[in-house]
Amino acid sequence: KNYSLRAHKPKYESAEILITPLETALEPILKRNLYLELTAIAELRKLLPIRLFFENDMPDPRSESDSTSVGFLDIYKDYYSRKTTYIDEFTRGLRVSARDKAVREIDTFFEQSVKSNAEKLVVFMEKLIIILEEGHEIDIFLKGYASPRAKTDYNQLLSSRRVTSVRNEFDRYSGQVFHDYISGGEFQIKEIPFGESKASSD
Repeated sequence: KNYSLRAHKPKYESAEILITPLETALEPILKRNLYLELTAIAELRKLLPIRLFFENDMPDPRSESDSTSVGFLDIYKDYYSRKTTYIDEFTRGLRVSARDKAVREIDTFFEQSVKSNAEKLVVFMEKLIIILEEGHEIDIFLKGYASPRAKTDYNQLLSSRRVTSVRNEFDRYSGQVFHDYISGGEFQIKEIPFGESKASSD
């Protein structure tokens, strides 16, 4: 006979292996290890990487500071609310066919890149709490970028502010629920501001 060995545990993904007749014939005692992954970890893994988008020179336009008190989700909401403004500005004067194409492209960018990834950040934090509550240790990396529209030194400061704005979301989330895990060392947030040096060419 073929045997199916299944393992289940609340909050964890199920695991299953097949044991063949040949294995039962060769092994007088069958020993198998099944490894169950926390469901939240499996779900979190599917979210990564999360690419967050900022309006030009945000947060804190023209600032010479490398940090900010602004949270990413606040400036995201303002950015997303200006979608129709971007469509109007970038399609003004275009012919009908070109305008329709530009409208679709801008709308797709705002919906599938700007909005979708901001929503992923919220889900990410929800799953992260579950993982930490189960006793896992987590390190995450926040990498900030800026387009090469300003001077290199300024872009370095801007990307630092962008990283900080995302860090602020973790600091403020759900009544500062991450603080104990950060102070206890179970949760580490590592910040890497790249400036324009590793920004996408487009």
